[in-house]
Amino acid sequence: IQSLLEGKVKRDAAEWLQVAALVVICLVVMYFFIKLSVGKGGILCAVMMAAGLGGSVAMYRMNIIVHPLWVSCSVPVLYVVSLVMHYVTAAREKRALALEKERVEAELSLAARIQESALIRTFPPFPDRREFDLFASMAPAREVGGDFYDFFMPDKDHLTLVIGDVSGKGVPASLFMMVAMTLLRHVAMKELSPARVLQEVN
Repeated sequence: IQSLLEGKVKRDAAEWLQVAALVVICLVVMYFFIKLSVGKGGILCAVMMAAGLGGSVAMYRMNIIVHPLWVSCSVPVLYVVSLVMHYVTAAREKRALALEKERVEAELSLAARIQESALIRTFPPFPDRREFDLFASMAPAREVGGDFYDFFMPDKDHLTLVIGDVSGKGVPASLFMMVAMTLLRHVAMKELSPARVLQEVN
């Protein structure tokens, strides 16, 4: 009776208001769960559970009764959902990276085969010439590189030897190597002076 006279009777908060507040809280919390890392999300989950219980107690002391477990139960469920989403996203990205890696490795393997095909692989290269013999090999530091060699006879009395190293590594160097080797052979077939060959190719 005294509580009634003093207006201190506990009363339930409107159901729709509690549901609306819960929906807003869940949306905000889920947003941060998705944005934050798993560890920080776990900390946020614990803080929100404690805040939900603490808020219910504070409201009760103000004579307003709210469902104390709504927030404390909903937040862990949302955290688990966010963990699943993080896992699915990470698995999808890992799969995409693996496919991209396979594609790049296949392209590099093809580039290596193309580069090898541009180099002389038949030895001895001049079986009818007994006065000299040649052999060469190339082992790039990566799948493809800028090192190259070439040898040919522009006429019956001259032998041209070319050894080159393009600055840099990888595909750009190998492409430049193919262009340089082609130009050197083209110019050297009609010009015997090494200085003139390099000058014209340059």
